[in-house]
Amino acid sequence: MQDRQFTVTEDVKDFILSCFKEDKEHGLKKQKHTAKRIYDRLVEEKGFVGAESTIRKVVKELKDSQNVPPQALVPNRESTLGLPYLR
Repeated sequence: MQDRQFTVTEDVKDFILSCFKEDKEHGLKKQKHTAKRIYDRLVEEKGFVGAESTIRKVVKELKDSQNVPPQALVPNRESTLGLPYLR
């Protein structure tokens, strides 16, 4: 299986970076803008027609280079149902 090259414009990268900046300015302990959320905003606000997987790759690269905190792994109610509680 061959890795495909993906290219995004500087406008798209700038939009992604602005999402990171919004999160930082709001003093969030974890990111608000997940790759999925950024992709959805790009489609809705900018008319982006590329693949979500491309945006996920670019978001990961930019996060790594910008030291963006990861999305916290918080169990939701459905994932903990049926599990015994430790005391």
